[in-house]
Amino acid sequence: MTTYTNKSKSTIETESTDIVLIDSYSESNQDSLYDLRTNNNIDKVGQCFTNENSLILDSCKFYLKKSGNPIGDMVAKFYEITGTYGTNGKPTGSALATSAPISASTLTTSFQLITFLFTGLNRINLNSSTYYVIVLEPVDLGDTNFIQIGIDQTTPSHSGNTALHNPFPAWNVTNSTDVIFYIYGVAIIQSSTVYSNPTKNPATFTNKTKNTTSWTNKVKN
Repeated sequence: MTTYTNKSKSTIETESTDIVLIDSYSESNQDSLYDLRTNNNIDKVGQCFTNENSLILDSCKFYLKKSGNPIGDMVAKFYEITGTYGTNGKPTGSALATSAPISASTLTTSFQLITFLFTGLNRINLNSSTYYVIVLEPVDLGDTNFIQIGIDQTTPSHSGNTALHNPFPAWNVTNSTDVIFYIYGVAIIQSSTVYSNPTKNPATFTNKTKNTTSWTNKVKN
């Protein structure tokens, strides 16, 4: 019998091609905005949300426009939550995932849904029945050239709450607004185990008698 030793085990996950909506708050609710600029004491905005199923993070959307001509990139970041969801939830620790950057110069002066994609190692596994915070983080903010994000401040009805970051830095929270957002994931449709770096143990024979063209009376170990 041939056996193998020194094996390393790893698991390969296969993603579904179907995009699943995880959570959202529609742009039809938008009636106000936050300015993301240095003299407004807000440089990042986040929304707490719920992930119901075990999924892989794919993308998110925010409802954005620009004022003036902001420069630099924008990214979406994904955080674990601290505090009470829906009341004073806010990001904690380092970002779990960061999207590919988008140039702020590509925004228009009218609100549009802007998609941020998570790629490579940033396509993280999301735990089911878990609260998270998705955050818009632009860079190179100015006082006259800045980004605006759509919110609902009249009748906010999302189950989560908004987190506002100032440049000092610190997170403030409010449940009197909700950010317009969409979060998408993909399902894991297959999980398989593979082995690497095997060492083959050769078969051996004992008590064998060699004939001219064959082996006889051999016992295989």
